[in-house]
Amino acid sequence: MLVEVRLSRAPLLPLDAVNAEVAFVLAAVVCGWATFGVWTLYLTQMLQDIRQLSPLLTTAWFSPVAVSGALAAVVTGKLLGPLQVRPPAVMTLALVAFTVGVVLAAFAPVDQTYWGQVFVSVVVMPAGMDMSFPAATLILSNAVAKEHQGIGASLVSTVVNYGIALGVGFAGTVETHVRGDRDTREGRLKGYRGALYMGIGLAGLGLLVCLTFLFREHFSRRRKSAADIA
Repeated sequence: MLVEVRLSRAPLLPLDAVNAEVAFVLAAVVCGWATFGVWTLYLTQMLQDIRQLSPLLTTAWFSPVAVSGALAAVVTGKLLGPLQVRPPAVMTLALVAFTVGVVLAAFAPVDQTYWGQVFVSVVVMPAGMDMSFPAATLILSNAVAKEHQGIGASLVSTVVNYGIALGVGFAGTVETHVRGDRDTREGRLKGYRGALYMGIGLAGLGLLVCLTFLFREHFSRRRKSAADIA
């Protein structure tokens, strides 16, 4: 970091390119994809360990993501393209999807039918993934200078991977502390739910960041319009 910032004549991403918009994107992406990592790991644990599903049946239960993910990708293209919805608004919708998906998974009763909360969670979660990535890429590309747009956009991919890794790591720590020494079905269930509750916190934090930036941008545009009229 010191070499990149102080000694390099052409750093990959200069610090002066990091502004409020860039910070918003990175924070929201980290929170959203950390939630995704927690959701993927611990919903699988809940299905296989607690509900005693086979790996093949678990895969079948996750299979609706193929359809809902494709639909979410098409809808995202329409929102950012013909409908011209602003990327921060799409990013907010993505965090709403992340939040709803992990909440449904965390509070799903063990003996509930698949078509209850688990199915809805599996259907909703891909919207967060498919909306957040292109929206974040557009915001970051528009927020930096032209010569840094390609590198800035690729930074989103890096942050996605870091977010997943950090989320799973933090959730594993929470699971271990909540479960304690109780290697029983009830103890493991409590640990898994504790990890998913942390995912809810991450998603809520990301949604709060998105809403804050959305209101900030809205009032900034209103002030600019008022100044232009005056």
